[in-house]
Amino acid sequence: MGIKSIILGIMAIGLGFMLHGNYTVAQAWSEENIGDVLADAPKGIPIDKYFQIGKINNNAATKTTVGQAIQLTSAPQQLGTIWTGDKAKMNLSENETASMWLYFGSGNDDAGDGMAFVMQNDLRGISATAIDAKGNPATGETLGVWGMDQRNNFRLKPTLSAVAKSAIQNSWALEFDTYGRNRDNNLNFLKSHIPSQFDLGNPNGYPHIASNYPGDDKTYQIGENDEETEKTYIPPSIFPPSFGYYDTHTVPNYFVKMQHNGLLYKRNNFLANGYWHHLTLRWQAPSAGSSLGEMTYYFDDKDPQTGMKLDNPAVQSVQVDISKFHLGADKKIRWGFTGSTGTRYENNLVVFEKVPGLVDVDAKAQLVDKSQANKIIDDPRARVYTGDRMVLKYHLNYKSGRDSWQKIQSKLHLPAGIAFDSATVAYDDGKLAADKGTETFNINPDDISGQSVSGTLARSLSKNAAVGETAGATITFTGHATSKTATASSPEEIVGQTSSFEGTNAITQATTSAFQLVAGEDDTSVMTMALTGDHVLPDSDNRRGSESLDSAADVTVSGRIDYRKKSDGTAITGKILTLQPRFNGESLQTKVITDTEKRGIYDFTYTIPAGNLLGGGHDNILELFAADTSAHLSATNSLRYTVMLRGGTRTMSVSSFATFNKDNPQHMTGRRMRLKPDSNWSVTVHDSVGKNDAWTLQASASPLTSRLRDGLLAGDLKYVDGEGNENSLTHGVVNLEHHITASDDENFDITKLWRDKPNRGIFLDIDGGAAQGQYMSQVSWTLIQDPITQES
Repeated sequence: MGIKSIILGIMAIGLGFMLHGNYTVAQAWSEENIGDVLADAPKGIPIDKYFQIGKINNNAATKTTVGQAIQLTSAPQQLGTIWTGDKAKMNLSENETASMWLYFGSGNDDAGDGMAFVMQNDLRGISATAIDAKGNPATGETLGVWGMDQRNNFRLKPTLSAVAKSAIQNSWALEFDTYGRNRDNNLNFLKSHIPSQFDLGNPNGYPHIASNYPGDDKTYQIGENDEETEKTYIPPSIFPPSFGYYDTHTVPNYFVKMQHNGLLYKRNNFLANGYWHHLTLRWQAPSAGSSLGEMTYYFDDKDPQTGMKLDNPAVQSVQVDISKFHLGADKKIRWGFTGSTGTRYENNLVVFEKVPGLVDVDAKAQLVDKSQANKIIDDPRARVYTGDRMVLKYHLNYKSGRDSWQKIQSKLHLPAGIAFDSATVAYDDGKLAADKGTETFNINPDDISGQSVSGTLARSLSKNAAVGETAGATITFTGHATSKTATASSPEEIVGQTSSFEGTNAITQATTSAFQLVAGEDDTSVMTMALTGDHVLPDSDNRRGSESLDSAADVTVSGRIDYRKKSDGTAITGKILTLQPRFNGESLQTKVITDTEKRGIYDFTYTIPAGNLLGGGHDNILELFAADTSAHLSATNSLRYTVMLRGGTRTMSVSSFATFNKDNPQHMTGRRMRLKPDSNWSVTVHDSVGKNDAWTLQASASPLTSRLRDGLLAGDLKYVDGEGNENSLTHGVVNLEHHITASDDENFDITKLWRDKPNRGIFLDIDGGAAQGQYMSQVSWTLIQDPITQES
């Protein structure tokens, strides 16, 4: 007996150690350093403008002090909720996209319980939550959104409608369940009154992603457990005679399980693994006459460290019946996240990246090899040769939204193997940047290891041209390929790079393709370039030239290419070389060069048309490169030629006297009238500053005063812009026309533009109660960028 009791004692100690060990493991992951987690968090948009913490008792959701993350839970028995405000609701009648980053802690199999993305039209609004039997917010497996089984006697079948009523109503939820419950003894859980049976009886008891309607009783099912047994005494009988005995039989216990739609799962805990996970949700609106839309969700579709799109995300599509939401005519619905914990817990965090309907944007990166006939580098197997002229473009595209894309920070990671020498920003409407903000990208032409550069666009992007915005912008880098390690037989592997474009209300990324950087095939030869002619700058090794012009004219630049063997200087003749010009940052048509005298000297000229020169004292820069494309050999240097076209003038002529209602007189009717200007109106701008000069014409007017008696006309002078916008000239200065010149010497007839477009120009509005008579007003015209003001 003594020995037996010692053995039992050791077993008891071992069992206690096991339980204690499990407990301490749980403590270790749940108490992970949240500062480290947030330090690794991807960039998100500010939440204050679009989201609200749910109004429920003991809401655990908090805004973090680092980054833009919202933390839903961090300890046992917690519930956190966050919802969009009314202005950020999702419009289910339109195709929408949302994206965010999710973090579920690092507890792996010890984590619980998870989060849910929820669309809901619950009458409680931002106070919506799942509730327990006492009406308090429910935690644990409900995730704060699903119904709760609130029975005390599990031998009685549950009422599924009662379970559904305890959920968030008029809703659809996509759950991220970190606690796989098929490993638990559901009978013990039932007797302990722990509602953890949603995943029992289903093949997906592992951590998973799935969806359904929380407030619909069809979402839930009744499961039966027959593990419990009981004994019933059977008394003796006389006919036929028998002894009394105990009969052992099973007694069913009932539990609630859930139908999982659009299921994604793995046997391991692919959620609570200590990594940030990217989620993209794409909503396809119902077709006309149907209530069935489609939600497609992509999980782990971006790398959390680089933001690079991943090739094989987990993806599922499910139909969603929007009639279950009981929405109004606008078909807009509130959405957000819920997260909960039970006895097991985790750090649940969300970082919002794209809010549907707010701003829908994207960005694309394109790398082009100009030396290989403008070959687009979009395949990791593509070969780029050292010396090739390269152009890298990032195009930012505003597709739709309620707001403009604002304060866009471009955080660029340039690919290695390219010595970049210039960077420019251009907008889709061709207009210049605003006078505020910065668009400077400081690049180091000697850095070929891959640079990280950043800049902020000076203009917001949208489709609202009336406020000076445009739908797109292009950031262009130019340079040439170079390598310290590549050979003709052993390429240098250049990896793709992901850049981020982070506005205050939307974030997107663009990734360059990887490629093979190969040394030129002919490493025994060398090409050098030099300028010839009268305008070569001294001390420039014949590589730089400059001239100034008083008026626009064609400019011809001359030069030569010397092509020889490295070993003994022998001339290489009979080759067909390619001259590759770039003017003011834009690549132009290439030109073929041959050595007519067969001396290895390839003379050339290149003409800049007068119409391409920018006036007003701008520096026009021509860059020239050369290559033997058949040998994949480029010149060891480039040429640069600057042309400065001195400034011209902007002048304006306007008619000194102009009228309304004289060409085709109309009688006053006692009703409101709009009169067109007569033919004696004339407004013309002469601009000799140069092509692409931009100016804006403004005007204001004094009140319309009677010529015969004191009094004002009951009416107004209005400028109508042709797009339905009207502004009063008597109430302040109005921008009439903005123009960019198409030539170096241009006359722009503004009144002809108004006559060609009858719904555009200056009109006289007369109110119904206006007194008949002659009235006059003085119109002041101002041409911005030149302080010239005339009056008529």
